[in-house]
Amino acid sequence: MEKKGWKFLAILLTVFSLILVVGNFSMYSIYSTQNSEIEKLENFYNYYEKGIKEYSFGVYNSNVGDYNYDLFSWSYENDYLTDAIDYCKEARELWFASNDNYHKAISYFKKANETIPANKEKYKELVNKYIETSDIAININSAMYEACEYFESACNQYLNYNFEAGHKEVEKANEKIRLHDSYIKKYNSVLKELEVLEES
Repeated sequence: MEKKGWKFLAILLTVFSLILVVGNFSMYSIYSTQNSEIEKLENFYNYYEKGIKEYSFGVYNSNVGDYNYDLFSWSYENDYLTDAIDYCKEARELWFASNDNYHKAISYFKKANETIPANKEKYKELVNKYIETSDIAININSAMYEACEYFESACNQYLNYNFEAGHKEVEKANEKIRLHDSYIKKYNSVLKELEVLEES
């Protein structure tokens, strides 16, 4: 009877030890999973915030570029061609900088997408919409950048009294303006979708 009692006690101790081991392993697994999700969430917000920062710089530089283009337009229409060239150059520099910001933003947004935790999948649509908006903004800036190149060339031709060559450059510029306008329509549509997602 005494041996059976010790045997029974040994079995109980073994079972209890197994329960502790399994319990500790389960707790470790839960802790590791939670820790991994927290780390992913932190990485997501880090990349997302960097993307938003570059996106905001992109919008700002683009708007200032547009302002310089307005100054170019006034100078061009009033035959201040040297000033018009200068404003066009400034506008192009700003649109170039804006595109650099948008490219960086897209890179950060893509990294953010890779780190979205399983319970935050709804953010993927928002991030993708920022990527889409940035892509279109890059096309808008590029069209205006090329338009200003042609306008600068036209102004130089006019300053040298090569009016026919200048007119041809203006025609090329107007083609880019029309392309710009088509991108603007698409941009405005996508921007509305982005605003809805931000509010939800």
